[in-house]
Amino acid sequence: MLSATYLPQLDELLFAKKGGGAFLNGKQVFVTQENELNHSSASASGRLKPEYSAFEYFKYYLTQRNILTINSFSCLGYDLFLVATGKRDWTVHKGAHLWDYAAGALALQEAGAKVTNIQGDPWSIKDKEILSANPSLYPILFEELHKSFSEFENLRT
Repeated sequence: MLSATYLPQLDELLFAKKGGGAFLNGKQVFVTQENELNHSSASASGRLKPEYSAFEYFKYYLTQRNILTINSFSCLGYDLFLVATGKRDWTVHKGAHLWDYAAGALALQEAGAKVTNIQGDPWSIKDKEILSANPSLYPILFEELHKSFSEFENLRT
């Protein structure tokens, strides 16, 4: 299995081969080693639709606690690219299509990230959401995601 993401404005090509690593313009890349959520940076795009409101609340939840900096470039492929190349620490997204996720998911895995759906199951082509970070940051991120979902549900009742 192969994937490629090309950014023409930057002339950067991210290429990944299952079991063979991820490479940016021919140089192997890895995810960051950040292990504290409050020192992390995220690239997380998303749609502000009612059915995704709990998901959007997660970003609000973290920023209100000064836990992180979020950049949103409104391009999921670029968000995944930034994490896979070590320019951001994690990403979370919901509501895109397979073609938005597939290349980046493989690149993330090959760069050393843990890549799952929001239930914590390994990401598959059937999933409509993605959560990814380096292996030491991922469990913290996953826990905070589900805390925010609970808080959101409590606010709604």
